[in-house]
Amino acid sequence: MHAEDAILIEDFATLARGYCAWCENTANEKTATEAATWLARLHAAALGLPACEPGDTDAPDLPVVQRELARQGLAQVRGRYYRSCFDLDPACTDPVTLGDLDDDLQDIYSDLWCALALFDAGEKQTAAWEWAFGHQAHWGRHAVSALKALYSGC
Repeated sequence: MHAEDAILIEDFATLARGYCAWCENTANEKTATEAATWLARLHAAALGLPACEPGDTDAPDLPVVQRELARQGLAQVRGRYYRSCFDLDPACTDPVTLGDLDDDLQDIYSDLWCALALFDAGEKQTAAWEWAFGHQAHWGRHAVSALKALYSGC
């Protein structure tokens, strides 16, 4: 791995760790500006992650203790819903669904935390792969949906 790639991965781990800590923090109010800032930074940083191959180690499941920390820390955003459409093709006739800001932030937390566990175990390239793949396949969609909702006043 190139030194530049290692720095990008380390920087993303620091950012992911900061987001997880923000989610877990029950002492401070969660403002829309803070949430949008975290999501925009994570989204931009994930786009810059280097291409890595997945390792042999799977990301662990999110422990119940961590899930509860995030649930408590994000309690302020519970009940903030927005209209959502999964397929944005104008020809799509799928019905509009209900998005959930709390669900978005918690799903992102879960995906980032689980890859951080790999990172902390020394599986840095596998963690980077998890973050990049998850960004493309799962948590990135939650981030973009939440950003749009926050921008719209959700």
